[in-house]
Amino acid sequence: MKRIGPAPIMVVAATLVLSAAAGAEDIEGTVDAVDPDAGTLVIQGTTIHTDERTRYEDGLKGLESVEVGTRLEVDFVRDGDRLLATEIELDEV
Repeated sequence: MKRIGPAPIMVVAATLVLSAAAGAEDIEGTVDAVDPDAGTLVIQGTTIHTDERTRYEDGLKGLESVEVGTRLEVDFVRDGDRLLATEIELDEV
């Protein structure tokens, strides 16, 4: 049996990561509304949902720490007819 070295495995792993990232989109703008209980926020009139997999950066601890008027950059994927945030961070103007 022939052994496979680590290089081909790393190429496959990198390809999978890039494929997953390719489906991601982002939106930047000022928060119009936030509802931590519902797990949603609205930016530029677009409702974005969050779940336990959503990552928060730049000191944000969750939707509880997001205020209306804050500028954010939100990476999301389409989940059926809704947008699901994968990462939320402060937007540097």
